[in-house]
Amino acid sequence: MTLNEGETYMVNGGLNAGGKITADKGIGVYLIAGDVASAYENRWFSLTPDEQWSSSYYAPVGTTLAADPAYVIFFNPGVSAITVKYDTATQTGLIISVAAKSTAYVAMPASAAHFYTADSARFYAVSVIDADATSNATHDWSYSLVPESSLTDKFIVAWGPGNNNSPMTAAANGNPVWVTTTANTDIYIDSATVTVKSSSGTALSGTSVDGVTYKYNVKALESYRLFDTSDNDQSGLTVYTKDGTLITAAWGEDPSIAGASNPFLDMGTTVMPYPDYVFTKSVKEVNPADANNDIELGEQAEYTLSIVNRSVIEMFAPKITDSWTPAGALTYVANSATLTVYGTDGTTIIYQNNDLDNADGGNFPLDGTGYTLSDINPGIAAFRVSQIHIEEEFLVTHPLSL
Repeated sequence: MTLNEGETYMVNGGLNAGGKITADKGIGVYLIAGDVASAYENRWFSLTPDEQWSSSYYAPVGTTLAADPAYVIFFNPGVSAITVKYDTATQTGLIISVAAKSTAYVAMPASAAHFYTADSARFYAVSVIDADATSNATHDWSYSLVPESSLTDKFIVAWGPGNNNSPMTAAANGNPVWVTTTANTDIYIDSATVTVKSSSGTALSGTSVDGVTYKYNVKALESYRLFDTSDNDQSGLTVYTKDGTLITAAWGEDPSIAGASNPFLDMGTTVMPYPDYVFTKSVKEVNPADANNDIELGEQAEYTLSIVNRSVIEMFAPKITDSWTPAGALTYVANSATLTVYGTDGTTIIYQNNDLDNADGGNFPLDGTGYTLSDINPGIAAFRVSQIHIEEEFLVTHPLSL
């Protein structure tokens, strides 16, 4: 098929398991599956290109109604069986085996879950809701899990109605946004009318930041549901973290709330991560590294700056600066600043500099005008920096907040 920009083409039936779709330009591919002879039951998925498949995924949607459970289905593209491990909010180290070129599935608990392989073997994963063996057309929907390597610390809900009524406030909000985080953190929501419920159904108390944005303390691998109580419509919600913690989300029907027919919506989809740069900064004591792990006067602290490019554009000549207050609180340890640049796979080192001091006449390279990473491979037109890590050490000479 030859498609012009914006055109679509539907393959109506005849697809075989293992079928492959290729293109010479960027495309979007969606798979719709229907239950034969059912009046309305279906599942649909946005498909992730196989070169982006990962060894780690997070599933934000837990089971809220035992009669209509959520399941996660795995596909192993390899020639050998793999072991997929998974953690929930209450259990760790659970496992499931997936045979070569085959599929397997697990039932979701009330919480979210993290699925991964210890040997970095890649796999693909989708989730289906209302997946019981007998009556599975009441709250039927599905979504694709986003590879961890594509997650960011922010998402925006493009479309997320709570029901089919007009106005939607005339019925319950049956289609919330489901959210989980990769670590304990605070999430920020740009609305004063959102109720955040945990896996157990308990509503969280938010803290107002500016009267519009509210902050909620959340736990890793909890399945949180966001309900906009003003109009029962989650469209346009913006959710993010400020410490670089990754988040993932889906919009879709909650079997514990939605009824079996109109105005409730048997539908849902992945909420795509907001494509952005993810920046984190961490610190640990390194000299001496005593048992209490507290950074104290006279000890040496090592900072790690990490920038991960998960945007849709290249990271050209990033400029990195660092400073601290009060000015005399730290003394830079000469020749301690190191730089590592990774390629697009996030693991291959494409550049390393173990002495950044020479970029600033022997001084701390990130103060003042900072350090600019120029194109280190000018001969490669499509050169792309995936990740940048900088480590630097300081002697603590004055009390300060780290």
